[in-house]
Amino acid sequence: MSQDLFTSSHGFNSVLRGEERTALRLYLKYADKLLQRFNEWKGIDRFYFIPIKLNMAFFCLGGATAIAYPPYFIGTILRNSLEHPDLFGTKCQCGQQAYGYSYNGSPLSGRVDISSACPHCGTHIETMESGWKIRSNTLRESQKKERWRIAKIRLLHPRFQPATIQELLKFIGLSDEDLALPLEERKITRTDLGNGSVCAEYEAVSGSIYSKLNFFFK
Repeated sequence: MSQDLFTSSHGFNSVLRGEERTALRLYLKYADKLLQRFNEWKGIDRFYFIPIKLNMAFFCLGGATAIAYPPYFIGTILRNSLEHPDLFGTKCQCGQQAYGYSYNGSPLSGRVDISSACPHCGTHIETMESGWKIRSNTLRESQKKERWRIAKIRLLHPRFQPATIQELLKFIGLSDEDLALPLEERKITRTDLGNGSVCAEYEAVSGSIYSKLNFFFK
């Protein structure tokens, strides 16, 4: 893991492997429980600033833009969802509020794809909304406001290292058995868009955990 966690510019989509892939899969699987117990760990820097490689960038014709600044921290993403459920959530089928834990979309069309989880019943929900700009502005402003906390960590703990997501999940009560993940089924689909442009779609499925990355290139 990078020593200087807070200045990394490497946050755009990539096909993750090893520990980073495992961390993302655990985050996607247990987002509902992390939301449910958020108040118990939000004040612990080692947990709040765990970086997670979310698919939050839009790629087109060799360029990329992200809905928020990388690196992405678990605490930042979930806190925004809880504070702005109108922007980063939806109603669950159980009647309670579900909160977003991953966002993507297109600044060109304004579309936002939101992955949400209900901390009440554990249901995971995929929705598509309009309003990319307002959500992007909200996330980025929130990241700016956290700079004081990051500056304090740098000053007092120059060798700061975040916890792993496994440590966070154990902190909220999960067991080693809960953290064991099944093997994934992976698929890559390439589509010729014409004019020399290609869309490559990477999909991975493991039980109820599903993730997808889209790449556009020439």
